Amino acid sequence: MAAPEHAAFGFDSHTTPVPALLCVADDGAYLMSNGLPRLLADPASPEGSSRIVRAHRNDIGSLLDDVSICDGFVEHIALTAQFSRQARTIDLIRRYSQRAAWLVLTITPSRFEISFTPSNSFSPNSPQPADQ
Repeated sequence: MAAPEHAAFGFDSHTTPVPALLCVADDGAYLMSNGLPRLLADPASPEGSSRIVRAHRNDIGSLLDDVSICDGFVEHIALTAQFSRQARTIDLIRRYSQRAAWLVLTITPSRFEISFTPSNSFSPNSPQPADQ
């Protein structure tokens, strides 16, 4: 959100880029920012990798075996988008981060869901989303 600019996503070059997280699945699953300049894993190496947040648990291997997903994917999560009637996506991320809660991404070949779960009610093997 604080980056001075944001990269456009994929083929959507006709709209103004918005702050977003990119949910990437290739060598595992992870999130990264679309902010410019990019957040570097090692600031001393400007040509190096971007900073990423790896998934705590994922079953991405079975998804990547699916022909419809092929070699991986990138899902654009606009942080300023209205998540529910009460809040934007970034508002919920901030609210739940103050409670040490989990951001849960459920990805299947036919859907992509975002939910938030208090950490004391979350089992990595069976998420029970609190807000959807």
